[in-house]
Amino acid sequence: MADRALNIAAAYAVLNAASKLHHASGAWAFFMREIVKLPPQMGPVVLQSIYSNRWRSSPDPITTVREEAVQCFDNAWKRRGYR
Repeated sequence: MADRALNIAAAYAVLNAASKLHHASGAWAFFMREIVKLPPQMGPVVLQSIYSNRWRSSPDPITTVREEAVQCFDNAWKRRGYR
């Protein structure tokens, strides 16, 4: 239980730090590739997901950001008639 609490605290710290990164920095590219595990093209929707703050009430914040970003990305393509 304590390990899970530490992991959640670390995820909160990572997301708070990522919200302050510039999207063109190497640190942002590392965050996208290694932490969120999404391609760099999805950076704007990941940033939007972080700014929405829905992850703050989640038991798994990184997964919440990832899922919300993918959903937002899919919705954007559907609105344009590509899917």
